[in-house]
Amino acid sequence: VEQFDGEFEALEDINPEDVAGIKLMIKRMLDKIEVEQTAHLTIRALGLLIGGWCSYGYFDYDEIQEEVLTQMDEIQFLHKSMRTYKTTFKQMMVLGSKSPLKYENER
Repeated sequence: VEQFDGEFEALEDINPEDVAGIKLMIKRMLDKIEVEQTAHLTIRALGLLIGGWCSYGYFDYDEIQEEVLTQMDEIQFLHKSMRTYKTTFKQMMVLGSKSPLKYENER
């Protein structure tokens, strides 16, 4: 997967509640891995979502990637193939970053 080499333009009107909602969603998706003892589809989806949210302007690409990779280190189920899961996550972030994604919170 080819790395996106453009610039992400952060939006000025990012709602802090949206960022909190996204981070909660990320946490729940990662928690689901340990509970369901399955990871590949969740890791793929998470990477696509986060990449899209980065390109929309919610997060700094490198910072959120490092944050999620650190959280992945704490999931025991992933330890058997951690390198593969991290590679998949990074590749999906790249793909997701090519399609900006607006967070829609259904309140």
